Amino acid sequence: MEKLVSRDITEEIDDICSSEYGHTNWVIISTLTDQEKVGLDDVAEIKTFEGVQVAFYFKKSNVCDFCSWDEGLFTEHDGELYCDDCFEKLTNLGES
Repeated sequence: MEKLVSRDITEEIDDICSSEYGHTNWVIISTLTDQEKVGLDDVAEIKTFEGVQVAFYFKKSNVCDFCSWDEGLFTEHDGELYCDDCFEKLTNLGES
């Protein structure tokens, strides 16, 4: 008999967000403060998934895909965002 692997709701939300928006930048609305909810409908589509309200952001957030740094300037390369330090490391690969 084959064992079924149950999936966490967050994994299912990741899959939906990735297929519909091309990223996994979303939030469960009940985890936000009232201040964080202000203007949310301007930057995200709000949907109910399995009885949970989820905000699917329209754009990927500015976070380095390599080190998760979230401040400063970013460079997009092959669909990924890199902070300055990681982009420099990427472009200097192979140099001695």
